[in-house]
Amino acid sequence: MKRIQYIGMLMLAIVTALASPSCTRNNGDIGDWFGSWRLESIDIDGTSDPEYTGPCVIWKFQNAAIEILIPDFDNHTTVGPTATGTWHEEDGYLYTDFTYGLGTPPVITRLPERARLKIIKLSRSNIELEYTSADDNKTYFYKLKKWG
Repeated sequence: MKRIQYIGMLMLAIVTALASPSCTRNNGDIGDWFGSWRLESIDIDGTSDPEYTGPCVIWKFQNAAIEILIPDFDNHTTVGPTATGTWHEEDGYLYTDFTYGLGTPPVITRLPERARLKIIKLSRSNIELEYTSADDNKTYFYKLKKWG
């Protein structure tokens, strides 16, 4: 009888651990942002960015951390440094900050160390963002798709 109780308690512990999002969603659920996103396209002032030909740029969101990287699938590493920073959503905007010395966004993204991106669309499968650069006064439109 004790063995059956022990197995029952063990099963309950396993089910509880598997159902808990805390292991994958550090400090709770951040909604649709959570996970890895592939940058599908960049438009500049309404025209497709000729320099962005699809090198797979990945954006990752977890808790208040954001990571942007270019994977090298052949060698199981990244191309160039990985950018790690913080993010938050406020009043319809995504704010990113990479000023902590942990890399800057890949040049191909055209994002500065700190950015305020207008959220055009946010769903479980798609993100659309718009960023107007103070440096060149151009508007960048980013389409991301859930990845992985």
